[in-house]
Amino acid sequence: MVAALTGCPFVLPFIEVEENVPPAITQSSPGEDQTLFMEREQEVVFVLVQDDDLELDYVWVIDGFGVQGSATPIQAGSQVGSQLVVERLEAYDGRELSVTVYDEQGASDRRAWPIEVPESAR
Repeated sequence: MVAALTGCPFVLPFIEVEENVPPAITQSSPGEDQTLFMEREQEVVFVLVQDDDLELDYVWVIDGFGVQGSATPIQAGSQVGSQLVVERLEAYDGRELSVTVYDEQGASDRRAWPIEVPESAR
């Protein structure tokens, strides 16, 4: 005996959901795992980021000195980024400079550098 199906079959349409690709820091100065040597009065640090979002937020922080608000956006080809001018202060010696980039969905990437102010520059 075969059971018969009754009623109207109903199938919902597939809704394609794009998975968010987190931002990725692809280049920086100083490079990854390097130290920021503060030998001049000012040093320019930057990151370049690859991401599928156009709106990215960059948060630059120096440990003990908080968020650094003077960063400016940059662009290099298809990559976007941010740069920060860091004034040489003896108090920065031994601290860490970090940048975290966030996309619109909250995904992020981070890079950090120890800061060294040489004796000769103090």
